[in-house]
Amino acid sequence: LVEQLKRSAAEAHVNLGAILEKRGKRDEAERNYREAIALAPAYDQAHYNLAIALKDSGRAPLAVAHYEEALRLKPDYPEAHNNLAAVLQEQNRIAEAEKEHRNVLELREKVLGAKNADVYLSCFNLALCLEAGSKFAEALTYMQRAQQGFKKLPVRCVAFKKEFRVPLNRLMAHMSIVGVSTFPAQAQTFPGHVSVFRNRVYSHCCLFCILWTAQALTPRC
Repeated sequence: LVEQLKRSAAEAHVNLGAILEKRGKRDEAERNYREAIALAPAYDQAHYNLAIALKDSGRAPLAVAHYEEALRLKPDYPEAHNNLAAVLQEQNRIAEAEKEHRNVLELREKVLGAKNADVYLSCFNLALCLEAGSKFAEALTYMQRAQQGFKKLPVRCVAFKKEFRVPLNRLMAHMSIVGVSTFPAQAQTFPGHVSVFRNRVYSHCCLFCILWTAQALTPRC
């Protein structure tokens, strides 16, 4: 009974903290989240909310520990995985962030199905993380999956579809650069082979078109 009362009090503190946070009273919100954790240390939502409050107040390194604790208490918590991935990526902990992005994608596919907007968004986030880790080919695969998925969604998603243009073009340009850079080796292996020349011309043309498009899409100040 005592533990139930403590849990109820902790839930009240979390609810109050969320209200205070919406009103911009971050210090009071954080205090309530900490009181909730003191009452019920195994309350995953309290750790999650405190992590958000710490991140929003510029203390991202401290937020990591509470995201991790929330996930220890509730491993199938996609929002916590997603937010932890974002914080780790900001800290340039790319390998750890990639692992969390993959966890988010797996959980969302399992619960929501493969053709859900949140799943496509997870593909987009994973692609950006893979790009940061120089895994360009895999990043392009996930970016294209996200783009193709969002094309099939309702009009309300049109605004977000535009977010794909610059990173997708950037990844495609990089892959074309990689392709162009392999031609000297191909030419030595297959001297005078017509397919090597044709592929080289094609990739140079693709690279020019992609870079021109990316430049045209870049906002002008």
